[in-house]
Amino acid sequence: MTDNQETTAPRRGVSLRQVATVLQDFGYRGLVDDENHCVHSAAMGLDFRVILHGVMDGDASEDEYESYLFDMGLYCSVSVPFSRILSRCNDLNRYYRYTKFLGGQNDAGRCYAAIQMDVQADTTDDQTLLRNCGMFISMAVVLRDLVNAVENEGTYDAYSTHNRAVALMSGSNEDRIKACELYWDAAQQGYAGSINNLGDLYERGLNLPQSQVVAAYWYGRAAERGEPTAYLSLATLLLDVAQDNWMHIEAAKFAILAVEHLDEGTNKSLAQEALDRLETLLPENAMDLAKAMAGRWAPLFQEPNVISDTPGIDARPVRLLN
Repeated sequence: MTDNQETTAPRRGVSLRQVATVLQDFGYRGLVDDENHCVHSAAMGLDFRVILHGVMDGDASEDEYESYLFDMGLYCSVSVPFSRILSRCNDLNRYYRYTKFLGGQNDAGRCYAAIQMDVQADTTDDQTLLRNCGMFISMAVVLRDLVNAVENEGTYDAYSTHNRAVALMSGSNEDRIKACELYWDAAQQGYAGSINNLGDLYERGLNLPQSQVVAAYWYGRAAERGEPTAYLSLATLLLDVAQDNWMHIEAAKFAILAVEHLDEGTNKSLAQEALDRLETLLPENAMDLAKAMAGRWAPLFQEPNVISDTPGIDARPVRLLN
C-alpha cells in the first residue's frame, strides 16, 4: 500500500438490538420483532417502526442489516378529503428531502398520512443511529401536526352540520328528530359543540332516552376537546348528583374552568351560580384543591370553533342548546 492510499473502515451494518438499545437510550420503547425484522417504538404520542433490510454476511453474533427504514402512519379521526391530505404531504416533501411524506386511504375510504425515512447502514455507530432517530422523531411530530391541522380544517364541515341542527331545535322549521341526527353526525366528526349538545339531550331526555350516565360520557368527551360549555355541563351535572366531597371538588373544578373560559352571557352566569353554591358546600381546603386542579387542566385537543353563548337571555335551571 502506498503512502497516498487511504485505509477505509470496514463496512458495518446495524442490528435489531442496536436499534432497540439506541431508541431506549433516547427515551423511547424499543420492542424487537425478529420475525418481521423490525423494532416497534412509542413515546409522547408517537408510534412507529424501524424496519431493517438486507442481511449482511459476517461473523457477528446476530444478524446485521444493510439499511433501515423508519415508518409511521396516522389515520385521520374525522372525515377528511384525500386531496387535502395529499396536498399537505406534497407541500412538506418540497421542504424535507431526507424524509418522504405519504397520503393514502384504506378500503373503507378512511384517510391517513405517513412518513418514511430510509437510511443506509454504512459506518453506523450508535451516535449516527441516535442522530437519525432524532431526525425521524422530529419529522414524526411534523406529521402529527399535519394530521391535527387537516382535522381542524375538517371541523368546518362539522360546524356547519352543527348549526343546521341548532336551527332545527326550535322555530318554524323545527324538526328535533332530524336535529338529533345532525348532532350525531357532527359528533362523529369530532365537533365538540355537538358532542356537548348530545349530552344535554340525554340529560334532559329530549327526543333521546334520559340518562345522566350517558350525558356525562358525552360531556366528558366534549370537555377533553376544550369546549367551555362542556365544563359548565359537567359542573352542573356533578353538582346535582354529588354524594361526597370528591364529586363536589370535580364539580367545582369544572365550574372554575367554565367561568374562566365562557364568554359573558347566560352560560357564564350559570357557571358562576354553580361555583358560588359549591363554595358554600365545600370546606376552604377542598376549594383550594379544586382551584389547583383547574389550574392543571389541559384538554387533549383544543376545539378551534367553540359554541357561542347567547348574552341577554334569562338564566334557566337547564343549559341552553347553543
